[in-house]
Amino acid sequence: MARKLYAVKKGRTTGLLMTWDECKTSVEGFPNAEYKSFTDIDEALAYLGLARNIDLEDKNSVGNNLIKEEKLPPGIRAYVDGSYDDATKRFSCGAVIVKTDEKGNSDIEELSSVFDDEEFAKHRNVAGEVMGAKLAIKHCLENSIDSITICHDYEGIEKWANGLWKANALLTQDYKAYIADARQKIKIDFIKIKAHSGDKYNEMADKLAKQALNM
Repeated sequence: MARKLYAVKKGRTTGLLMTWDECKTSVEGFPNAEYKSFTDIDEALAYLGLARNIDLEDKNSVGNNLIKEEKLPPGIRAYVDGSYDDATKRFSCGAVIVKTDEKGNSDIEELSSVFDDEEFAKHRNVAGEVMGAKLAIKHCLENSIDSITICHDYEGIEKWANGLWKANALLTQDYKAYIADARQKIKIDFIKIKAHSGDKYNEMADKLAKQALNM
């Protein structure tokens, strides 16, 4: 069976996507989303109004040549990531706060922090991911923002917050309690982003976390 491609005209991420999971993340809940599935790359490009600009012997190898353009709905999102330095046993987080208006214009604010907590550091970069979500929410609370969507590439960020995973460790218990308390003051949603998929803001958050540790 020929491999399907997903051409997204209107969504959080537009262009050619290689899997249904990526397509679903892009279009689900996005106002007036437009997309179609194809088995032929030229037909998919034609649907998008694009010309082929890559030389392919195998049409199914297109994935590594794609550049994704972010088109976000109005609202505030925080893209978070974490990093860990095995030499110093420190961990860090990066958060990119993206505020998008009704016209699609976005303002960006970058946040980062480094931590020395010995107990939390046992979780390596996951500790950074968790602290990135907390840092973004703290920013919202301090700036009277009443709704935030946390975009993350580690699924535990959502699962622990929503009680779908057991919070057995001190790190995750602290995180779950923090989210529960924050939700009394702010609406918090989550979107899973595929790691290293070329998402602009996710890559920015990853870079911020690494820079905080001088990596």
